[in-house]
Amino acid sequence: MSEHRGEEIGAGIPACGIDRRLWMRSVAGSLLGVSELGSARSAEPDPHAEEEAELQRAEARTRKATDRPLRTLKSTHYQAIGDASESFMKLTLSDCERLAAEFLRHFQTRGFDVKWPDRRLTVIVFRDERPFLRLAENTPPGTMGFFSLSSNWLALFDFRNMPMFPFAPGQTNMETLSHEATHQLCFNTGLLSRRADVPLSVTEGLAMYCERRKLFGATEPGQPNLRRLDELAHTRRRQGWIPVSELLTDDRGCFRRTADRLILSYSESWVMVYHLMNDPTRRPQFRAYLETLRSRNDAKRRLDDARSQFGDLARLDEELRQEAIRLQQSL
Repeated sequence: MSEHRGEEIGAGIPACGIDRRLWMRSVAGSLLGVSELGSARSAEPDPHAEEEAELQRAEARTRKATDRPLRTLKSTHYQAIGDASESFMKLTLSDCERLAAEFLRHFQTRGFDVKWPDRRLTVIVFRDERPFLRLAENTPPGTMGFFSLSSNWLALFDFRNMPMFPFAPGQTNMETLSHEATHQLCFNTGLLSRRADVPLSVTEGLAMYCERRKLFGATEPGQPNLRRLDELAHTRRRQGWIPVSELLTDDRGCFRRTADRLILSYSESWVMVYHLMNDPTRRPQFRAYLETLRSRNDAKRRLDDARSQFGDLARLDEELRQEAIRLQQSL
């Protein structure tokens, strides 16, 4: 979710059949201005010093959101701070470690140049929604989790402590974490750059590509996302298909216009990344495209970049339509 322009991205959207109105409110926050991804930033300090400084900044923000005692836990590649129970924080760190290992293995075996960050990544974990919403006070109603691009941490809470939550809280916890942690991994493993201009369809498409996970045990990223297919099928009855040329170049026009167009943009973004990752001809093009994006800090060349790597975008668009039909028929 987005708190300020260019800062927070990614809606913590549970894939458990959440009410459409609540979902609409939760995704809207991730649309508030990815245009500042390319803003100039100072050189990164020593990784370990930055890790500790980031934890201190997270602690300062967290203390403003809760009066409960804070605890800090660390694992091999992550550090967590918050007022959640120790058991939930340990579970969150364990899930982050497993997700990161599977993320890296999945993309490395497909030829993407990604590696473990040279420092721990930070997670803010709250006991329930009340301190979380104070931390995310400027986000739209319905915010369930977010990754902060500028602060480089993700924030979430334990849905098991949210009264009258109408859906499976364990599954919601897992899929909120997997969506937001994927954003964090994309920007910290070399797949994407925090300094670059990245189309929202790419950032959200990658997060949705990895968000479907089992509650227990290993899960290979890239599972068919049944909820996105369902949303695509129903929304397409009311809303015309968005050409991939628009999806890759016009964040505002695709993701901020109407409710149906918003849902369709998310669904098509997932289909796009799923197709580019699974088609043997398109995958090398996708690798080259992401590499090109890492060197761009504004949106002026988005269309040229897409055409230079994918060729005829009308042809790619037809492939995505056929991919959506094939997946819907097979599943």
